Amino acid sequence: MKQKVVVKISMNGHKSRSKALKIAVGIQGVESAALQGQDKDQIVVTGDGVDAVVLTTSLRKGVGHAELVSVSPVKEGDKKQGGSGGGGGGVVIRKKMRPYGRV
Repeated sequence: MKQKVVVKISMNGHKSRSKALKIAVGIQGVESAALQGQDKDQIVVTGDGVDAVVLTTSLRKGVGHAELVSVSPVKEGDKKQGGSGGGGGGVVIRKKMRPYGRV
Protein backbone atom coordinates (compact mmCIF):
# COMPACT_ATOMS: atom_id res chain seq x y z
CA MET A 1 0.00 0.00 0.00
CA LYS A 2 1.42 3.37 -1.02
CA GLN A 3 1.78 5.90 1.77
CA LYS A 4 2.45 9.60 2.03
CA VAL A 5 4.49 10.57 5.09
CA VAL A 6 5.02 14.20 6.13
CA VAL A 7 7.87 14.99 8.55
CA LYS A 8 8.64 18.47 9.88
CA ILE A 9 12.36 19.10 10.38
CA SER A 10 14.30 22.04 11.78
CA MET A 11 16.71 22.79 8.93
CA ASN A 12 19.10 25.74 8.97
CA GLY A 13 20.47 25.87 5.46
CA HIS A 14 20.81 24.31 2.04
CA LYS A 15 23.31 21.71 3.25
CA SER A 16 20.98 20.33 5.92
CA ARG A 17 18.09 20.23 3.41
CA SER A 18 20.08 18.16 0.94
CA LYS A 19 21.32 15.89 3.74
CA ALA A 20 17.75 15.32 4.93
CA LEU A 21 16.61 14.46 1.39
CA LYS A 22 19.48 11.99 0.98
CA ILE A 23 18.58 10.29 4.27
CA ALA A 24 14.89 10.14 3.34
CA VAL A 25 15.53 8.63 -0.09
CA GLY A 26 17.86 6.03 1.44
CA ILE A 27 15.10 4.47 3.56
CA GLN A 28 13.69 1.18 2.29
CA GLY A 29 10.44 1.52 0.33
CA VAL A 30 10.79 5.23 -0.47
CA GLU A 31 10.01 6.13 -4.09
CA SER A 32 10.24 9.93 -3.92
CA ALA A 33 10.89 12.74 -1.47
CA ALA A 34 10.08 16.43 -1.78
CA LEU A 35 10.47 19.59 0.28
CA GLN A 36 7.27 21.42 1.13
CA GLY A 37 6.03 24.20 3.31
CA GLN A 38 6.53 27.93 3.43
CA ASP A 39 10.13 27.68 4.68
CA LYS A 40 10.80 24.28 3.01
CA ASP A 41 10.87 22.76 6.49
CA GLN A 42 8.74 19.69 5.69
CA ILE A 43 9.71 16.56 3.79
CA VAL A 44 6.93 14.69 1.98
CA VAL A 45 7.91 11.08 1.32
CA THR A 46 5.87 8.69 -0.82
CA GLY A 47 6.49 5.00 -1.17
CA ASP A 48 5.28 1.47 -0.74
CA GLY A 49 5.59 0.13 2.81
CA VAL A 50 7.54 3.08 4.24
CA ASP A 51 8.11 2.78 7.99
CA ALA A 52 7.38 6.28 9.32
CA VAL A 53 9.08 5.65 12.68
CA VAL A 54 12.33 4.49 11.05
CA LEU A 55 12.23 7.49 8.70
CA THR A 56 11.71 9.97 11.54
CA THR A 57 14.38 8.36 13.74
CA SER A 58 16.94 8.40 10.90
CA LEU A 59 16.21 12.07 10.21
CA ARG A 60 16.62 12.90 13.91
CA LYS A 61 20.00 11.18 14.02
CA GLY A 62 21.26 12.77 10.81
CA VAL A 63 19.81 16.28 10.78
CA GLY A 64 18.33 17.25 14.12
CA HIS A 65 14.83 17.72 15.50
CA ALA A 66 12.22 15.88 13.41
CA GLU A 67 8.49 15.65 14.07
CA LEU A 68 6.13 13.22 12.34
CA VAL A 69 3.20 15.31 11.06
CA SER A 70 1.02 12.82 9.17
CA VAL A 71 0.84 9.40 7.53
CA SER A 72 -1.86 8.86 4.92
CA PRO A 73 -2.54 6.45 2.05
CA VAL A 74 -1.94 7.77 -1.47
CA LYS A 75 -4.98 7.90 -3.72
CA GLU A 76 -4.70 7.42 -7.49
CA GLY A 77 -5.88 11.01 -8.11
CA ASP A 78 -3.09 12.42 -5.91
CA LYS A 79 -0.47 10.52 -7.88
CA LYS A 80 -1.45 12.19 -11.16
CA GLN A 81 -1.36 15.69 -9.68
CA GLY A 82 2.19 15.25 -8.38
CA GLY A 83 3.80 18.17 -6.57
CA SER A 84 1.39 20.80 -7.91
CA GLY A 85 -0.23 21.23 -4.50
CA GLY A 86 -0.26 24.35 -2.35
CA GLY A 87 3.36 23.81 -1.25
CA GLY A 88 4.69 26.11 -3.92
CA GLY A 89 7.00 24.06 -6.14
CA GLY A 90 9.01 21.69 -3.97
CA VAL A 91 12.18 19.88 -4.94
CA VAL A 92 11.59 16.24 -5.91
CA ILE A 93 14.30 13.60 -5.71
CA ARG A 94 13.71 10.15 -7.15
CA LYS A 95 15.59 7.18 -5.79
CA LYS A 96 18.23 5.83 -8.18
CA MET A 97 18.42 2.08 -8.53
CA ARG A 98 21.91 0.62 -8.21
CA PRO A 99 23.02 -2.45 -10.13
CA TYR A 100 23.11 -5.67 -8.17
CA GLY A 101 26.46 -6.49 -6.60
CA ARG A 102 27.81 -2.94 -6.44
CA VAL A 103 27.98 -0.96 -3.26
